[in-house]
Amino acid sequence: REYLVIEGEYHHFAKSGERVNLAGGSWVSNGIKEDLSYDSFLATAKYMFRRDRGTQPYLGAGLGLYLIDVSSSVGGDSFSKPGYHFTAGSLFMANKKINITAELRYSMIPSVLGDNPNSVSAYYGESDAGGLAFALGVLYSFGN
Repeated sequence: REYLVIEGEYHHFAKSGERVNLAGGSWVSNGIKEDLSYDSFLATAKYMFRRDRGTQPYLGAGLGLYLIDVSSSVGGDSFSKPGYHFTAGSLFMANKKINITAELRYSMIPSVLGDNPNSVSAYYGESDAGGLAFALGVLYSFGN
């Protein structure tokens, strides 16, 4: 049978690095250490197609809220941005209680990158964050 699933997710990401600027045609570190972290809260609706021979494909779409924190020795900023994502995947039935999942997801957080004209994002003409991700998972069913 076909059915709709609504799911929620939480993710945390953190990374440290250095700022770089374009100077004389080369990328040069300006020596400013920077920490970036974000917490994301996602809601996804997935349409589960009919199971066939132990495989059940699905398509989904969702919205997210990203709480972003950037800090460095010269200051910092905290803000939130909305985002969206699309997903396609499949459940593979291992037995009556266990399913293996494989999922491809494209996510986008529009207009989140800085607007410094000497920044990497300005050089490449990018203002959005996100991209393509692949995930494998295991689902366990409790009960009968």
